[in-house]
Order: sequence, then structure tokens, then C-alpha cells
Amino acid sequence: MNPHLGGGPEPAEVKDPWRVVAGPAIAVVDTMNAPHSPLSHFPIVFIYSGFCAPGRDGNSNMSTILLTGASGVVGGALLPRLRGHRVIALTRRRAVSGVSLRGDVSAPGLGLGGAEHRGLLGEVDTVVHCAAVTDFGVGAERTNEVNVLGTERILEFTAAAGARLVYLSTAFVTREREAADAASPLAYVASKIAAEEQVRAAGLPTAIVRPSVVIGDSVTGALAPIQGFYAFLRSVLRDQVRGVVPCGPGDRVDFVPSDVVAGALAALVDLAATGEFWLTSGEHAPTAQRLFELAEHAAARGGRRLAPVRLASTRTARRLAGAARPGGAAGDLHGRLAELLGLAVMFDGAAPFPTSLGTIQGGPPAPSTESVEAAFLAALDYISREHVRPVRGPRPPAPRAALAGRTPVAPG
Repeated sequence: MNPHLGGGPEPAEVKDPWRVVAGPAIAVVDTMNAPHSPLSHFPIVFIYSGFCAPGRDGNSNMSTILLTGASGVVGGALLPRLRGHRVIALTRRRAVSGVSLRGDVSAPGLGLGGAEHRGLLGEVDTVVHCAAVTDFGVGAERTNEVNVLGTERILEFTAAAGARLVYLSTAFVTREREAADAASPLAYVASKIAAEEQVRAAGLPTAIVRPSVVIGDSVTGALAPIQGFYAFLRSVLRDQVRGVVPCGPGDRVDFVPSDVVAGALAALVDLAATGEFWLTSGEHAPTAQRLFELAEHAAARGGRRLAPVRLASTRTARRLAGAARPGGAAGDLHGRLAELLGLAVMFDGAAPFPTSLGTIQGGPPAPSTESVEAAFLAALDYISREHVRPVRGPRPPAPRAALAGRTPVAPG
């Protein structure tokens, strides 16, 4: 097995038996010379890139973590925050910085060779399961394969390793009825509900973590690739969203930045916490009306003036979409509404989610209206800068509606 080597900062001194055998920028630890390592029976190297450290044989405050989904939005933000732990990332396609093993969460033995699998069982004491299909457009079969069967395989591994589990679920497990109304998000939500039931039935020491819509970094707004909520915001800032938007003006749209989710997960790992944790904006989630006001403000700063839109409840929007016919403006309306309904229906008149932010020791603070709006503005600025063609000529003044009553807080 050849691990995928990734770069990292220049490491501090690593003492035997975890000896440095390569490079000033990458310290490669040869487990063949670590006599107490259960992995010493087969050649695997671990990369010290600032977050790897001895596991069960070393400092009791350090865990050996198997991380799935490390190349995703949340896993990628979490990986550098696990400093002080030894991290082994299980990836299906793309290798990540640090120790990266190719595998498949839905395959027997996680898609690993027998020696690799047995070695990991003796090393890992914490599993952080972030891998999932989150795209509403993926069919139910593939969604269940990864989200349900994959979680079953992870539970089998966790139990055999005698490890504890941090499971990344979704806040939308409480909105199955709303998902059924729109159909498109139902497979995803149903798969997460089924996976949570498996996790609870397993009886393992587990933290179930439920984020709402995950957006980019709270400071930079960065998120790659553009998908879901960001794809919609890109269309808004390009002035491609007109007419009816299927979201009531008073509906609260809950989202949480990726770095906030990652910070909470890292704190839960450090605490060896168990229970259920909600990573949401809660009562501070902005209304759809407020989001469009902020979008108008961001567009004006970029020299654009957005066309007016009508915010309507998903029921009203569904009637309009049903009345539309393919072809012409009506056909465009039908396609746009069908695409947006999948996400918007999840917020249709629903009560705010609970939130655990601010209650997790060492984790992110509780959300506030200012911090939530700042993160949203950071997202808008990132999308405007990276994905919207700049407008030449004089810039129009910022719409008054965006600034009515309060001034948006600039990110950073």
C-alpha cells in the first residue's frame, strides 16, 4: 500500500520510534521501526504535518482518529483543526494532506486490504464520520448506499475497534414532512434519519452532530465547489433570479459556516463528548426578506442593481410552477421554481432550529444576528469576487431597503 503524501509545515522534532525519515517540509514516520505499533507488521508511513501525534501508545490526551469525508466541505475545514491528534483520512478519490488511505465507506472492510484494516482496528480510538452524499439530485439508491450502508460499515468498524464515534448528520432530520412535500430532498433526509437510527441502535459512545445548511468560511466566504445554496446566491448576484422566489418573506433560512462546524467538531473530539449537538443559527437565522436585502446591498457594492423579486410561500410558488408550461418565460419560471423548491420547502414556516453553539466547551461562541449576517456577507463577497463578472462604469447607490433599520456588519 502506497499512502498519498501531502505537504505540510516544517515539523517539530519527532523522537524515536516515530523517527523522521524524509524531507525538511514533510516528516515521514516509518511504523516498521515503531515496535509497539499494531501497524508495524506492514509498511505504511504517516506524515507529520502539524496535526499528527502518537495515539494509543502515547499521550492519553491524544486520539488516533479515522476521518471520513476529509476532502469535503466540512472534513476539509476540520482536518487542520485536529492538531494534537493523529489523523488518518479515509478518502474514496482525492487524497488530502497528511495520512490518506484510499477506501470506500460503503464497501466491506471500508474497502481496505486485510492488513490495513486489522492495523487500523488496533490504532483508532475515535472515528469522525463526515462522508455523505448531500446532493439532492443524486438518486435514492446511491444516497442510501453511502449514507445508510456507509454508516453501517463505519459502525461495524467503530465497534470492532472499541472506538467512539462522532457522526455528522443534519438538522433537517426533523423536517421529513417538509422534504416529502418537495420530493427532491426526501432521499437525503430519509437516509440521514435511517443512519441516525442505526447509530442510536448500535449503543456506542457517540456524538450526533446536526448542522443546518453549511456555507463557506465565516471570514473569507470561500466554498468549493459552488453548489446548492451558493449556486442560488450566484444566480441572485448575476441578476438571473427574477419573478417569484419560493420562500416566504418571513421564513428563517438557517445556515452555518464551515469553520464553525469544524470548530465544534474538533471541540467535541477533544471533550470525548456524547449526545446530540445542533450546529445552527437558531433564532438568529435571518429571514428570506433580510437575505435579499443584504444581497441587494452586496450587488450594489459590485456595481449591480438587482431586479425586484416576489417572495412567496412554497405553496404559492408551487401553484405558479404547476401553472407554468414548458417554453418561453413560463417554462423558465417552471424550471427555476422546481430547482429552488427542494431547498426552500425545508424552511417553509418552520420554527427555528435549536442550537448547541455557545454551550460546547472550547467550541465556537453562540451565534448572534451580527455574526450570522457577517458570515452571509462574506459569502456574497466571495461569490461576487470569484463567480460574478464585474460591471464597468459608475456604481449605483446601495438600495435603501438593505440598510433600513440597521447597517449590515462587514465580514472580518
